[in-house]
Amino acid sequence: MRRFVDEETKRELQEFAELISIATLTKVGLLPEFINQSDAWLQFGKANVKNWVSWGIVKRIKEGERNTTVRYSRIELEAAARSNNRLLYFKFNPDAGSSFN
Repeated sequence: MRRFVDEETKRELQEFAELISIATLTKVGLLPEFINQSDAWLQFGKANVKNWVSWGIVKRIKEGERNTTVRYSRIELEAAARSNNRLLYFKFNPDAGSSFN
């Protein structure tokens, strides 16, 4: 039997379906729309979250001053986690690869 979808495309479609299901669960209220900073760091890794924020991929939300909870959009975090971090790094830091020339 012939395969019409290669493994990479299959993986990308599966990740897209997972992201859509998370967005749907969030929209209907079964998952919270936002996740606090400590939970985000535990789930996605502190360094990853900090990088995504510094690259402008994920927005850090702090509505008040001083001791207000920092939170992030669950969808933004999930989308960033499913993308290739190396590609994101070079997209937002185009001069980083210049030392390899």
